[in-house]
Amino acid sequence: MRKTSEKILRTLLAVSVLATAVLSSGCLDDEEEISDSTASDNRQTSDGGNSESSEGSDNKYEGSVTGSRASKLTFSGSDGISITRKQREAEKPMGEDGTQTVFVYMCGSDLESENGLASGDIEEMIAGSKSGNVKFVIQTGGAGAWADTYGISAEKTQRYVVTGGEISLIDEKESVNMGKEDVLVDFLSWGIENYAAAKMGLIFWNHGGGSISGVCFDELNENDSLSLEEIDTALTSIYDKMTDKFAFIGFDACLMATIETANMLVPHADYMFASEETEPGYGWDYTEIAGFMESNPTADTAELGKTVADSFMASCEAIGAGGEATLSITDLSRIDELVKAVNDAAEEMNDISSDPALLANAVRSIYNVRAYGSNNDTEGYTNMVDLGSMIAATVSGDKADKVMSALEKAVVYNIYGEDKDGSTGLSTYYPFGVSGSTELATFGKVCVSPYYMTFVDRIAYGAQNGSTDGYSGEKTWLADGAVYWSDGDYSDYESNWEHYNNKTDNMGFCGDKSSVQIDVGPVLDDEGTFYFNVTDDTINNLASVNCSVYRVDEETGELIEFGVDQSTKVDFSSGLVEDNFSGQWYMIENNLIPMFIVEKNGNSSVYTSPVKLNGKETNLRIAMTQDGNAYDITALGTWDGVNENGESARSVVPLKEGDVIVPIFNTYDSEGNFAGKAEGDECTYSGDNMIEFVNLPAGDYRYSFVINDIYGNVCYTGFTVFTTDDDGNVFFTPEE
Repeated sequence: MRKTSEKILRTLLAVSVLATAVLSSGCLDDEEEISDSTASDNRQTSDGGNSESSEGSDNKYEGSVTGSRASKLTFSGSDGISITRKQREAEKPMGEDGTQTVFVYMCGSDLESENGLASGDIEEMIAGSKSGNVKFVIQTGGAGAWADTYGISAEKTQRYVVTGGEISLIDEKESVNMGKEDVLVDFLSWGIENYAAAKMGLIFWNHGGGSISGVCFDELNENDSLSLEEIDTALTSIYDKMTDKFAFIGFDACLMATIETANMLVPHADYMFASEETEPGYGWDYTEIAGFMESNPTADTAELGKTVADSFMASCEAIGAGGEATLSITDLSRIDELVKAVNDAAEEMNDISSDPALLANAVRSIYNVRAYGSNNDTEGYTNMVDLGSMIAATVSGDKADKVMSALEKAVVYNIYGEDKDGSTGLSTYYPFGVSGSTELATFGKVCVSPYYMTFVDRIAYGAQNGSTDGYSGEKTWLADGAVYWSDGDYSDYESNWEHYNNKTDNMGFCGDKSSVQIDVGPVLDDEGTFYFNVTDDTINNLASVNCSVYRVDEETGELIEFGVDQSTKVDFSSGLVEDNFSGQWYMIENNLIPMFIVEKNGNSSVYTSPVKLNGKETNLRIAMTQDGNAYDITALGTWDGVNENGESARSVVPLKEGDVIVPIFNTYDSEGNFAGKAEGDECTYSGDNMIEFVNLPAGDYRYSFVINDIYGNVCYTGFTVFTTDDDGNVFFTPEE
């Protein structure tokens, strides 16, 4: 489905000359001033080009990071928030009419070293830029190997210009870390000195991880990446060298269409082009982009954005990935209105969070709205949720309406596939599963609302303590005169979130310290249903209940986990939880496979299955739709998930005929300690729909309820034996 605000789309680029500057991802100290800077009268035309000047050393590109944060938010209690941004007295084009330059910060990573995708996009740029009035100025690096096509070296950081259907190497130096802000500063300083134009864009090309981990993960430097704060300070460092904003800043990367990213970019660009969801590996269609720019040199930037989005969707559909695709075009001059509306709505979220019952309802609602990337233990956590959907699910009345109105004004074009229905164009962070205390400290520097930060912090406190009783974080985040997006030290607050540093691969059995306490059970009722009751005083801590199924390895005695499914019934009013397990599981060619629920929407569900594909560990994404007793199951493809650095793999890669699949099962001892992994029998993908939901083979198995609390914690009930017979009947026999 495609959605656009045509009225806003017609907005001329010319009227954005003095648009309100973007809130950056970091914050300024109280005493630090953001002064209006007067633009220089000097103009750079785009006919320079062979200069090898650089702010770095003779051997490396290392610029001088002189900028701080370009925006400041001040909280004043009943008066709400005030936003101050760096801005020019007047915007002046930096090149002759009709000239266009797109700077591409191309961190190749494994996208290039394993698949040649960066080189493929350079080829598209060459194919599309025929006339010479569009220049793509590219810095390459961050990959262990490059395709032989253009002689790009993995041992050096190089700078190329693509124009007139040709590519030219302009300069090269020693390899540097593309995840460092000073390297970005050096590239942009050099670029605008030599290739300034009337219209300039900047594209970050690589993996993205959303508001916390940022973009451009350098595989030569431990996958170091550029955080939003680093991008902001880098752009602020070149601010006074420019007399105009970038027409657009885009992210040909996953998960970067966030309100935190947009907020950071306001002082630096007119528009943001980015995706809420992960992107397929091929990314944007640069042939179409370059062709549009050459044919329409004075077109509105919003119209260019529409071409970027439409051609991206067409490319995704061509490879069968259109259902998962998203891309939005955001008018950054509208972000201040959106930030203020979000803060007002978040005040209501913060108010209800002090009431256990209302907080429980809010969190349960958030768990059911559109989220992006992955948010499960198997694939990792991106912790990005659709902004509009979250507000609509948790806030009522006028405040929610104002957020949706501001979103519609800001997101001038929004395209999404059928599997991402309801995407509103911008996402935000929510702590479904936090990887460590520094994650929340990072969010504290980019969060656009003190009230929302308090809401998130309260959830973190609950995860640490089992409830929000005694929470006093309002004194930190809602202090009168508090300044956000500062360069201050947040390490003092990390101790509140130390809980997140202690997670293990072991199961955590429900016990006295669990936030959700069991009153009765798990036991069998008279009709043979397996159930338990949650205590009245902890029912508001309950978010959801799943089930997990195991088989005992006859040789080792270890439990082989089949996965986690939603075959349960939960009554939140009474606290009654019942199994709804049918005795069926998922198989490939009569071989059981592990399956973990990722998301459920009505009768449709998405699962992930850990596998080896042609010898490499990854995850097989599987979609299932239920119609009565009939099931339609489709293997969507493989996805590598999120690594320990927060780097999200690009979108799902469809299976190919002949692919060899080996299931990988987690194993545990009887105490729930992680024991290792076990491989199932391999099978070869034939191109047909080969996944079935069928009766388990007759035998004895183990079953456990998996309890998820509203703070993101998980605990398992004790293992219970169940038996299946040849007719598919299930018999629970609780152990004494």
